[in-house]
Amino acid sequence: MRCSFTSLHAPTAGVYEKLGFPGAVCSIDGVHIAWNRAYCTQTAAHTGKEGYPIRVFNVTCDHSRRVLHVIDHSHPGARNDKTVVRSDHLVMRMYKGELYSDVKYKLARGDGTTTTVKGLYALVDGGYHSWRCLMAPIKVAQQPKVQQWSKRLESVRKDFECLFGILKRRFRLLRLPIDFQDTETLDNIFKTCCMLHNMLLVFDGLDTIGQEECDWTAADLDLDERRILSQRAQRDFAANSELMHKRMHEVSFGAGNNYPRTAEANEAAGNLLEDMEQPSHYVLRDALIEHFHVQYVNRNLLWARSAKAVLRARAGLPV
Repeated sequence: MRCSFTSLHAPTAGVYEKLGFPGAVCSIDGVHIAWNRAYCTQTAAHTGKEGYPIRVFNVTCDHSRRVLHVIDHSHPGARNDKTVVRSDHLVMRMYKGELYSDVKYKLARGDGTTTTVKGLYALVDGGYHSWRCLMAPIKVAQQPKVQQWSKRLESVRKDFECLFGILKRRFRLLRLPIDFQDTETLDNIFKTCCMLHNMLLVFDGLDTIGQEECDWTAADLDLDERRILSQRAQRDFAANSELMHKRMHEVSFGAGNNYPRTAEANEAAGNLLEDMEQPSHYVLRDALIEHFHVQYVNRNLLWARSAKAVLRARAGLPV
């Protein structure tokens, strides 16, 4: 399932800019679908953190929860994000500079000036490569402005979690283990559900959330501060626990959603464990953090209203 990406960035980039991430064009993550028909010899490669065989799809969406792209074929569930993303047509085109590399946008600087940057990027979690076209939150951040940026990015990426929840609530088939032996049939089922979901978004008038002024409200930055303090306390407690020590020093990580995998599971799934870093990733990330801090201090950040609130606001009703 693909859409025309050449004209996609215009509406979505404006939405992400108001959220504090100019240059962002989409959110990307993997969704796991239970599969009942894995051969016994495939069990190790298909069993992930859920404890049963699954297939994983790399999916791209925008902030209105519209599915923009689904990877050509699903992968075994034990395969990590670093491995799956290398088969994603959209991400690899962005990585190679074939898509969005010439799109320009401006970032604010601490001295009051702006700088022009070329090349859009996608919002992901920490399981992906440190590529220029992928931006993930920083899990262990010491500076307050970095913590604020990371927390905001995690909040913006909730659009993806909402999308998965909506899909599995709308289509009961996705909540139950798929009984088809052929993985191509499973792939077609999931892509059909995504297309129907997009059609329902248009029917409900929710495919354009964020494109009208009444769709926005001021961001509650004080709430973000309280969440950061709460997370910091939890992290300090966990850092001193024996469990955290074991996870950091005794378990081999599969580098996907922080889920620990054994060496045998990584070998069965063919997982890539090394992060393919690009120096330009960190240059852009530092510029984005500085831009976000300027907007944060000036209270220029907005937040998109809920779907129900958007429909009421557009109808002229009190929100």
